[in-house]
Amino acid sequence: MRSTPIWIALVSVPAILLLLVVDTNIFHDTPLEAFGMTLLAVPYLLKQIGLPVLQNNGMGDGGWVAPNVFGWAVSVGVWLAFYWAVASTAARLTSAWRRTR
Repeated sequence: MRSTPIWIALVSVPAILLLLVVDTNIFHDTPLEAFGMTLLAVPYLLKQIGLPVLQNNGMGDGGWVAPNVFGWAVSVGVWLAFYWAVASTAARLTSAWRRTR
């Protein structure tokens, strides 16, 4: 299971970055802020196909509406699955590379 440590590393970096972007203003107006906010893109994309993933059904007083509990769960699930696929691919590639040496 070489993909598990890779997966943990892949999940840790964006999680820490997201916490820093949301809770502080360290990365305000930088490309890292934009990357951290892409982690929240899943609920907004799923709203376009009709899933109830935003608070107040996406209606707000201005600005961005936060995801609801279902939206957060779907977002976390999608990103964890994506990072697992990347980690599995990386583990297979490094395993194949070591066999050819």
